[in-house]
Amino acid sequence: MISSRVRKQAIRLARIFATDAKFVRGMTFANVAPISRRLIASKPIQFCPKCMRDVQDATAFRRTQFLGWWLTCSSCGSRLRDSGEQDAASPFRHYWSSALHGKKLIEDVSDKRLRSWALPIHIARLLLMRRIPKTLSSDICLERFRVLGAIIPEFDDIVSDRRISMPSAGTPILSLRLRPALLAGISIVNRHGPKILEMLHGHTVGENRTRFGKLVADSPCADWLGRANS
Repeated sequence: MISSRVRKQAIRLARIFATDAKFVRGMTFANVAPISRRLIASKPIQFCPKCMRDVQDATAFRRTQFLGWWLTCSSCGSRLRDSGEQDAASPFRHYWSSALHGKKLIEDVSDKRLRSWALPIHIARLLLMRRIPKTLSSDICLERFRVLGAIIPEFDDIVSDRRISMPSAGTPILSLRLRPALLAGISIVNRHGPKILEMLHGHTVGENRTRFGKLVADSPCADWLGRANS
């Protein structure tokens, strides 16, 4: 829900620039649902190489440059590139269709307020919690294993081999190299329904197991999970 203060500010700016208040709000994050704001970065994290060549003002940023669930440019459709990186190639390109579906699920909640059995942002947080692999050895670094690796098997190895620093589950914004895997994971969980949460919960242990269960219990998917078990 947009506050009256934000509406008044949008109307005032629209009058100044002789445009529509809806257009002004579309340039901000006022329309983004609060639940999805964990995926909004504090600074631009990506850009479109193709469109950037046509921009004269280097200090001008597009709204989508801050959104941690976007993959392609909203103007030309080209794949976005991480700010400060030379190559945006992702090792998870074979999950692209599922990733686009996961992106759409977040967009539906963020802008259109459409909902499925679980909120995508809750699924993202669950998938980025740490997990315990089935086989353990003395040289295994448990820091690299995430619940996402239970449904995207190569995820943990790629993160480990490339020594990629992972964000916390509370702020699930991944680089464009890893983002298709998380978005695809959201899509896979959404398609399989509440029962898959039980399987994923089984990959956690200790405090992470408790946090996983609490996040599920506190989220809208708790009712669906109860119905699935009945």
